[in-house]
Amino acid sequence: MALHLVFSVQNLVNKELEKEIVYELMGPNGGGIERLLDESPVVAAKREKLKRSISLLKEAKDVVSRIMDRIATNA
Repeated sequence: MALHLVFSVQNLVNKELEKEIVYELMGPNGGGIERLLDESPVVAAKREKLKRSISLLKEAKDVVSRIMDRIATNA
C-alpha cells in the first residue's frame, strides 16, 4: 500500500511538473524558448576569447610559415 502511495505521488508530481514546464516554455507570457536560445554573458565572453585565440593562432602560423620559408631559401 505504501509503495502504491509513493508511486501515485511521484506520478502526480511528474505530471504536474511536466505541465508547468510545458506551460512555461510554450505559454504566452513565458517566452521560455527565447530565453533558452539567448546566449548568456559568460558564454558570449568565452566565445570572444576563443575568437581572439583563433586569430592569434592563425597569425602565429603565418609567422612560423614565413620563418620556415626563409630557412628553406637560405639553406
